[in-house]
Amino acid sequence: MKGIGLGNGRLSAWLLWAGVMLACLGCKKEDRESPAVALSAPVEGFGAIATDLFTISGQANDNQGLSSVTATLYSATTEQVVQSKTVTLTGLRTNFSFEMAAGDRYTPSDDYILRVTALDLAGNLGAAFGRVVVQELPLVYRGAVWAGDVGANSYRIHAVDTAGLVRVGPSGLDQLADLLVDSRNEQVAAVQTTPGWLRAWDMESLDHLFQVDLPVGSGSTTYTGLTMNQNRYYATLAVPSYVRSYRFDGAPVSDFGDALHPGTAIYAARDRIYVGLQGVLGSPLKIDAFDASSNALLATQSLDWPARVIAPVGEDHLLVGGNASGNGQLLVLDRQSMAIQQDLALTEELLGAATAAGRVWVITPSGLYEFYTGTGTLSGLLAAGSYTAIAVDATRDRVYLGGSGVVEVRSGAGALLQTYTGNYGQVRFIDIWYNK
Repeated sequence: MKGIGLGNGRLSAWLLWAGVMLACLGCKKEDRESPAVALSAPVEGFGAIATDLFTISGQANDNQGLSSVTATLYSATTEQVVQSKTVTLTGLRTNFSFEMAAGDRYTPSDDYILRVTALDLAGNLGAAFGRVVVQELPLVYRGAVWAGDVGANSYRIHAVDTAGLVRVGPSGLDQLADLLVDSRNEQVAAVQTTPGWLRAWDMESLDHLFQVDLPVGSGSTTYTGLTMNQNRYYATLAVPSYVRSYRFDGAPVSDFGDALHPGTAIYAARDRIYVGLQGVLGSPLKIDAFDASSNALLATQSLDWPARVIAPVGEDHLLVGGNASGNGQLLVLDRQSMAIQQDLALTEELLGAATAAGRVWVITPSGLYEFYTGTGTLSGLLAAGSYTAIAVDATRDRVYLGGSGVVEVRSGAGALLQTYTGNYGQVRFIDIWYNK
């Protein structure tokens, strides 16, 4: 008698089906479950100075296995990320603890959101959030730099540090138009008029870093001013008339401005570039505000005299100074609208001006004065002297005044605190070196 069984074909199919079923008994379901994250530190509203390290700790859990955890600190106002750090995790339940800086030396004071995100082996994310109050790094004085005309319009640079040691820098710099300390990149930069160049030196060693020459033969031979914003330099030119910008390493970025107006002064502040422009071809003198991102013209204010000084006054206003018929002129403008808030005509020539913490100091042939922007009036004479350069240390209420072979350091009220003398020539430019 024949036994009862399956044919070869049906037996093969059944065995295949059974194998698949048996294999699937060991199959895991696709992991779509996000990890859980709980923070134990920092506590809500924790405060830190921008460069401080703070501890981020807590626990992450996942049903299949953890891969990493990432902490991201970003501004609650702008959503700009200021710091981020990732550490590796393993296992199903893991306690983590690591440190991260609350920004860097340029991080502004603000409320910041801390997002801590756990990643599992399947790529699922889970997050916890907290709030960190960051205080920007306090500004600290590190030194000052000045340049003097030692004869025949040839300049030499000097620098002084917190120990009071004066260092001799590069010389043979002809016809300087402007000088600034780039604390962000720890270098000092200057522009020369003819032949035109932008040059930079290391702040510590005063060694040469780079030089950018203006094109020869195009008429672009005259710089008139220099400023910086973030990691970019902006320079005004007289011929042809526009603004030229460079990266902090000297690489050219862009040109912009009014082609009919030679530049006379320039200042960069956050999202705007303010440019004083000389009137030609019957057009008026003026100061224009350009958008720092797009170079678009945002606002303008007509002037009756060429702007030689542009500087900030607090957060919301701008100082513009110059001379008309031998007498100094001072304006306080609203930064946004460029509308005039104060207008003062001096009885002497304006030789220079500097601002800090909402205050303004000016020098004339008589000496040093303070300009009260709230009332639009001038103080009495704070210090008599033949000064040709001025800068203000915003951290210590110090005013630096340059003259012939001398740099005086005075209090904001005019009291003499320190004097540097040497072979400086006629000091024409001074700027302050900070920690950021």
